[in-house]
Amino acid sequence: MENPIRLLILLSDDSSERMDLPLVSDTVEELIEQVKEACKLTGGIRLQYKDVDFGGTFVNLSSTSSIKDLTTIKVIPSVPDTDIILEFIDSVPSDLSDLDSSSFSAHTDSDDTINAEFLRVTAVPLLTRFMAQLDKYSTQLLKIIRKKGGATKAKTATILEFLDQEADADVRRECVLKSLIIYLGECVEDLIKEYTMSQKDQAEQEL
Repeated sequence: MENPIRLLILLSDDSSERMDLPLVSDTVEELIEQVKEACKLTGGIRLQYKDVDFGGTFVNLSSTSSIKDLTTIKVIPSVPDTDIILEFIDSVPSDLSDLDSSSFSAHTDSDDTINAEFLRVTAVPLLTRFMAQLDKYSTQLLKIIRKKGGATKAKTATILEFLDQEADADVRRECVLKSLIIYLGECVEDLIKEYTMSQKDQAEQEL
């Protein structure tokens, strides 16, 4: 009978567990499930292993062929994609209950009016705050969107092509927003309207 594979599982800076396996799993996914079961973990995780060839540096585990007897494995909590999206949405001010909406109807430039009213109530420029948060989360959001397959991938393919070119900040923001709307299953045309000069009268009526 072969000796078991003995692993040291680092759960945090002050917590670790020993794990014995009869043999090394064929895939990283299987090993992750074994670690979660043995250590009673829930939620998403990823694994790193201590690479002795690089002075004991922890390296992302991409293949179980790197796992030997007495290997040290570190557990890294993985934030679910939905949590990242919700975190971005929550970071954008949404409580406009204190805004004086009665002043909006008197102006055709309602976008400027809303921005001014939001600044009066919160002392924070609405558009500036939104763009700053969009820039902060754009890299994470794009990773999530690019992982999605099926209809979402097909619908966002053309939009994301612009990001593979040297797009400026405004184009990048527009691409991220449109792709996120599609990822969430909404209709871009219903949430973002683009008006040409010939549509100016229609735009003013709708505003």
